[in-house]
Amino acid sequence: MSVWGKLIGGAIGLTLGGPLGALIGVGVGHLTDKHRKEAKKVERLGYSGSPGQNERQENQQATFILSFVALAAKLSKVDGRVTQIEFDTLKRVFPMPGFASTLMSRMFMNASNDATGFEEYANQIASIFRNSPKALEDLLGALVLIAQSDGVLHPAEKVFLKRVSEIFGFVPDEYSRIFGIYSRLAETDGADPYQVLGVAPDASDSAIKSAHRKILRENHPDVAMGRGLPEEFIAVSNRKMAEANSAYDRIKKERGIS
Repeated sequence: MSVWGKLIGGAIGLTLGGPLGALIGVGVGHLTDKHRKEAKKVERLGYSGSPGQNERQENQQATFILSFVALAAKLSKVDGRVTQIEFDTLKRVFPMPGFASTLMSRMFMNASNDATGFEEYANQIASIFRNSPKALEDLLGALVLIAQSDGVLHPAEKVFLKRVSEIFGFVPDEYSRIFGIYSRLAETDGADPYQVLGVAPDASDSAIKSAHRKILRENHPDVAMGRGLPEEFIAVSNRKMAEANSAYDRIKKERGIS
């Protein structure tokens, strides 16, 4: 069974329960028979390997996608308006087949009817990924991308992101580092390179080198997929590595490190 087939089939919603399960239940309930048949075709074509291993990985990946859609929808509404560019950004983060886009769009619009209740989603997500803080970091970073997709970071969006980071268990310094990596400021060399690497400005050269290597190791595609990230999200992990490389290059130049 593929990740998209699992979402369309609704199996992941039955497993999750809570607000996330209810959200996918609403989305699946609106799908046509045609879309269900397409999903079943994807399930047949997408299956390989041992059932147990595939099942666990697909559950993780489907849950990650669903969690991102739910929180992204709430985030989009928090400034009072939901824009097409925000949903388009979601689709760029997770390229999806046509029938899956229908489901995601319905779920997105349903969750974005109002901004209230986002803490309920965030708490359920934090519970699901409590043993995978890196997955929570990836989710939070993806939300930063959504928040800045329209070129403006609204004060209400800042409050939303900060609150989600707290529910996910991140302390202020960790949140600042995550925001620095994903923020558009990082693309223009505006982010503090030490913050991007998660080290103090007075850290030793060896400590900085270790921090850089740690980020590259944690975001290697094989490692990222191992913690439940869908294949479609790997491009975002690649961006994190690129930002870390850029930050490290700036520090090396500043310090004269060869």
